[in-house]
Amino acid sequence: MASRKSGINPRAVQVALGALLGFVWGTIMWLVMGQDGGGRLWIYIAMTTAMIGSGVAAFFGAANARKRGERITPSMRRRKDR
Repeated sequence: MASRKSGINPRAVQVALGALLGFVWGTIMWLVMGQDGGGRLWIYIAMTTAMIGSGVAAFFGAANARKRGERITPSMRRRKDR
């Protein structure tokens, strides 16, 4: 594995960026719709698109990690028998 210079996980940054872009896109869609429904509808649309954006970013991040040969599944330690 390549050593990281900082303690920030690049996959977490990618997922957070996907969520942020999804939230912005949801806000734009709410503005385009004419702001019907008030703030509750805005939060609903923005949070829904943020979740979709973070899921898409996680999917493509995992696919790219797999192509580079990184392990994407969690490593489980074996328990010693007593």
